[in-house]
Amino acid sequence: MSQVDVTLFQQIDQLNKDAWAYRLNDAPKLIELAEKVLKTSKSISYKKGEAEALRAIGFYFMRTAEHEKALRYFDQALSMFQKIEDLAGEALVFQCLGVVQRRVGNYEQAMTLLLKALHIQTREGFRQDESFSLYNISVTYKYLGNLDQALEYLLQALQLARNHQYQLTEAYALNHLGAIYADMGDCVNALEYYKQSLRLRRLLYDKWGEADCLNRLGLIYCKLKDFETAVEYCLESLATAQAIGDKKGTGDSLYHLGSIYNEMGKKESACIYVNQSLQIRSELADKRGQVESLLLFIDLFLSTDLEAKESLLNQANTIAQEILAKDLLLDIHNVQYEFYKKSGQFEKSLFHLEKQLQYEKELYTQTINQKLTNQKINHQIEQAKKEAENAAIKAELKLLTDRQRIARDLHDEVGSTLSSISILSESFLRNVQADIDKTRFGDLGDKARGALDSISDIVWSVNPDNDSMEKLLARMTRYASEILEGIDVELFLDIEDDLAAITMPMEQRKDFYLIFKEAINNTAKYSGATQVWVKLNKFEEEICLEIKDNGRGFEVEQAKMGNGLRNMAARAARMKGELQIESTIGQGTLIKLNFPLV
Repeated sequence: MSQVDVTLFQQIDQLNKDAWAYRLNDAPKLIELAEKVLKTSKSISYKKGEAEALRAIGFYFMRTAEHEKALRYFDQALSMFQKIEDLAGEALVFQCLGVVQRRVGNYEQAMTLLLKALHIQTREGFRQDESFSLYNISVTYKYLGNLDQALEYLLQALQLARNHQYQLTEAYALNHLGAIYADMGDCVNALEYYKQSLRLRRLLYDKWGEADCLNRLGLIYCKLKDFETAVEYCLESLATAQAIGDKKGTGDSLYHLGSIYNEMGKKESACIYVNQSLQIRSELADKRGQVESLLLFIDLFLSTDLEAKESLLNQANTIAQEILAKDLLLDIHNVQYEFYKKSGQFEKSLFHLEKQLQYEKELYTQTINQKLTNQKINHQIEQAKKEAENAAIKAELKLLTDRQRIARDLHDEVGSTLSSISILSESFLRNVQADIDKTRFGDLGDKARGALDSISDIVWSVNPDNDSMEKLLARMTRYASEILEGIDVELFLDIEDDLAAITMPMEQRKDFYLIFKEAINNTAKYSGATQVWVKLNKFEEEICLEIKDNGRGFEVEQAKMGNGLRNMAARAARMKGELQIESTIGQGTLIKLNFPLV
């Protein structure tokens, strides 16, 4: 594979990463970028890029409630991730498929898919994705009416999110916790958790989530009979959803406004909002949403035309049967039972009463069967966790032993040999006759000292005693101070305090240190700077390093041909990071390194 191919693959990976980030606040940008990446990936047969783009497009259609399209793209992405044996991608698509199945009312299928995702993520240690699967399983249990299991999985998701600072999962979990309290009639706690979630959504610029939180807050204030505040929140939700092109969110906001105006007794206003929500949900083929809007519209039905009302009930029934939404069918048959009973059509009312009882029984049986299935799968997951933990402990002990042995051997054997070469070459230079070419021996000594310096870095990085970030930061600070202060360059350090508590894998830690060392060394040798600024901080799950100088600057494109910058770029790519070098002649240089924590 050529360097050009590697660079193009890296660009595609970055574009996919950018597209995925837009899922929170810009649906049009998400689909535009993902479709472009899909086309490029196909043209160069880059399967990973293609799979991730397909997943992003599927997510877009999931957002817009175009469920059939979402399923089609997710299925293609799943097949491709499985072919390239990308377990993280496979599990995340299982998770997305589970969410779509839940939204169309297939709760049993949704649960199976979500548990598949969780099983892979737990076994492989994909903690952030695992936290989202735990959250989604909790939501599905709530739909099944099993609040005990819903709370159990939700608390696991919340704990995992807080332990690892997964703020997006935490925001979703807090929102769902608010929903559970709302169902229990505890409006005070529901409000508190919804507001906590809203603060996080705004911090993360998650506009989709913000619109949902605002909607839910509006419904709680409606329950508290504070209708003015309820309408304000839902109108703000409507404006937010419309601003980001979230048609599903727009339909939901209109539906909730209709519900609030219904509670206020303003039937005509309620009908207007519910009718608008029904139109949008019909355009989106959001069949579950259509049924919800139809049921509320039927409840608001102002006409005395019984045939028209019966037609709407039959329409709701037909759609609910298409998506096999048994919970909605239960509600519909209950309304139809009451309708035919009041109109004196007792045979029809009896038929719908029997159907109502049938769905009550089926939902109960489905819940019991799902509990048994989930207990079996949960047992398998717990066993997999224990086996993985035992294997991880054994592997960790072996790794520590091997690393200690390697560090000791490198120090004792190679280190002492290189030291001897360096000492002998210096001694020889002091005693040889003048006519011998001393430069050759001087070069030998320099190379030995350089090799000794490199060996010192390797010994330090493989030694498990140096695994803490605190020791890495101390070594980086010491190196920069020694190199720069020795040539009268002023050093300014700005290192975030919380970084000392972070841990990094050995390889990532080594690459990070060597990139930093190369950058400082280049600055000292070539920049002619009098001042250097080093800034290091953490943003979400990424480490951000900046090294800036006030030196003479250079032509970046020409310098890229050198080994030093090529090595830095290769190390950054190995860390799945991004290295940026900005320099202008006479204006200094800025080096930026961003990389995700493993």
